[in-house]
Amino acid sequence: MQFSPNNGDFTFVSSAEAEGREEGGKEGERERERKRERRGKKEKEREEGKRGGKEGEKREREVEEGGREGEGEKGREREKEGRKRKKKREKRMREKRERERRGREGERERKREKREEGERERRGKAREVEEGERRGREGGRETERKGEREKEGEERKKEEGEENEREEGGRGREKERREEGKRGRERRGEREVEEGEREEGGREGEGEKGRERERRREERKKEEEENEREERMREEGREGKKRKRREKREKKRGKRRKERGRRKRERREREREKRMRRTRREGERGKKERRERKRREEREEWKREEEERRGGKEGEERGRGRVEDRERTEVGKEKERAEEREEEKQEEGEREERREREGRRKREKRGKSR
Repeated sequence: MQFSPNNGDFTFVSSAEAEGREEGGKEGERERERKRERRGKKEKEREEGKRGGKEGEKREREVEEGGREGEGEKGREREKEGRKRKKKREKRMREKRERERRGREGERERKREKREEGERERRGKAREVEEGERRGREGGRETERKGEREKEGEERKKEEGEENEREEGGRGREKERREEGKRGRERRGEREVEEGEREEGGREGEGEKGRERERRREERKKEEEENEREERMREEGREGKKRKRREKREKKRGKRRKERGRRKRERREREREKRMRRTRREGERGKKERRERKRREEREEWKREEEERRGGKEGEERGRGRVEDRERTEVGKEKERAEEREEEKQEEGEREERREREGRRKREKRGKSR
């Protein structure tokens, strides 16, 4: 029994074949051992590449079926979640805008009510002033009429007294009494006039002091109104500055949010392209490994047929067989190198296409910023 390299098992061989192996010696055995190791290693690598190729084809198929967001059922699930988040975000923005609008309307309503209240107060004060002036004028006229009546009465009494004096023929004591009475009446008339002005001249008064008080009151009122107006203008100015600063902040925040969204979309696009390229490469590697496996199986089949055809002449033709194996190995290596060159050329084309895409994106970005 001898170990056969064809099927890796112990088999019965002819004496001629055994003699040929003995002539090959230990060198041939070591060479065969190295070949077996290389074949086992390559076989293992190809099996791993085959698994990677199948997974790559499956991922590529899921990417094509899953749409822009990628990867089949998971991609559709992510798209659904994204739509839900978008709806919630839009709802929050609508509610925020509604709150801001109601706040602005409420502020306008409060300002309008305050303005109307100020108008009512001003109209009420003006009515009161006008009413006081009217009462003061009426009181003053009544006082004047009373003074005229008293003056007429005094003149009439004077005339009567003079007639009596002429009749009586005496002037001394009567005249003194009249003078005293006249002075008393004048003093009494002045007091009554002053009391009439105070009582009937209305709230604001008609005399000199009343006019002075009214003038000072008007000045105070104008000064208070001016102070209120200035304070209101300052308050409105502060509110306007606050509002402008708030709008500026919101504008900047919106710009930053848009920029973050744009960068996120670009990053996702780059990752998707990277996944697709990886999937394509794995699929091509799987194809390459399938071709290699097919060639290896055909070569081993051919070797088995040759071994069966040659039968016991293995020892005699071993040298020529090694030469043929070497030639076939060289041909296989040359094919492998050609395929590697083709793959490198394809990768270089993909890199060139990616650089061109990046340059176009940067140019578009610069155009938008201008």
